[in-house]
Amino acid sequence: MKRQSNILLIFLLLTLNSTAQIVYDTIPDNEVVFGGHGWDEFFIFKDFNTQTQNYFENVDFENIDCYGEKVFVETIFGKNGKLKNTRIVKAASPICDSIAFDFVSGLQDWLPGMQRGKFVDIPFVFPIRFDSLEIKDRFTKINMFFNATESEFNKRKEYFDFFYSNSSQKIVNDFTYFYKYLAEKLSNDSIYIYCWEYARPKKRNRVKIELNNENTDSLNFIVYYPDNPRFVNYISAKERWIFFWDKQKWRLTPNFTPVKKNGAIYLEKNKKTMLIGFVRGKEEPKLAIYNNIVFENDTVLHLDFKEYEKKDLLNEIKPSSQ
Repeated sequence: MKRQSNILLIFLLLTLNSTAQIVYDTIPDNEVVFGGHGWDEFFIFKDFNTQTQNYFENVDFENIDCYGEKVFVETIFGKNGKLKNTRIVKAASPICDSIAFDFVSGLQDWLPGMQRGKFVDIPFVFPIRFDSLEIKDRFTKINMFFNATESEFNKRKEYFDFFYSNSSQKIVNDFTYFYKYLAEKLSNDSIYIYCWEYARPKKRNRVKIELNNENTDSLNFIVYYPDNPRFVNYISAKERWIFFWDKQKWRLTPNFTPVKKNGAIYLEKNKKTMLIGFVRGKEEPKLAIYNNIVFENDTVLHLDFKEYEKKDLLNEIKPSSQ
């Protein structure tokens, strides 16, 4: 019977280690990190819960001696959407190590984290404690830490495809990701550009730009002043109502002070400006781009919206990014 158990353990070890060769490394206990910090957006999974259940349901815990053992597996969620440098940083036994390593190295359907409008590498350590079947429940409970809704995942997937696409790619159809991408390109990796909600200039320093479009409430804008290159200002489509938390429940109040009001926006007078209008479409947005324009007086602007490809956008903004 003992010989049969040994054969089973060897078979499990070979099976679980068939997809990747285990890499070992050691780091001091006080340097083991269970998460990350300093990123605008963490990496996300489409459905971490299902992946965890499917994997650990196929592990025969009754025939392996891993109960109570801990294995720490570190990996890097790469900016290109691939895991790299996966390694065991705290080992238990060959069979336990193999189960933990194979679980992490086989993770799928995830998207990398972001910083300053671009995708970045994020290291993460998975602490895997073998408590028989309880391990499935534990990993199911932590799925909220980096699980995204279907809408959130699809939006970032669209941006991921756009970010790494060729020059003929259509513009990402999400205003938040669009202005973050614009800030990243304007920075040219030389300065950090902040994305701030736009505030009206003081009366003595501003001009009123009336817009010819009928439904201006649906328009988003980006305002960028090359003389003040550290900030990309955005004006989101006007919210007619504002939700706010009042003690123990959410309340709704009208928005009486939108940045964009009565079909007009206010810009700084006599200052070189990049103004980009953004209208979300069914599949792709339409843009109206005015670069290196100076407004000396109040004026009416006839916005000319059209569809852009990635290369056209980069050509339009290039003069003001130098």
